[in-house]
Amino acid sequence: MNTEDKLTAHLAHDYVGIQHPSGWNKLIDDLHEALLVNDPDYKLVQTKEKFGGLRFYVEFPISEQGKELIREAEAKSFEVCQACGKPGKLVGHGWAATLCPKHDEPGADRGYEPFTPRGWQPTDTKGVTHDLS
Repeated sequence: MNTEDKLTAHLAHDYVGIQHPSGWNKLIDDLHEALLVNDPDYKLVQTKEKFGGLRFYVEFPISEQGKELIREAEAKSFEVCQACGKPGKLVGHGWAATLCPKHDEPGADRGYEPFTPRGWQPTDTKGVTHDLS
């Protein structure tokens, strides 16, 4: 089961969700497994990258140990390339990202896919909806 499928079962809402770069999947999988031990019914609000680091938002209440697990994973994200999961560091070129040397090259993949909210369908200027599948 992939990271998104694992987390989807714990989403608190359908209108936000899983938006993190793919290089952090292992980090998030490990966090998810640890949270299931401490807080098996936790509800995920959102995962994303912000200022080069992971943000993992959950609904409260959550145990103190669960909060600490989240803080540790968020801190560790600044050492993991967001594109590939290899060791990385925080870099900035007008934006902040945590990248390995390979993914810090100009034009390199940063581990993102365009985010599309669940159920969203693009429309053209005439209001015609287009199928994304």
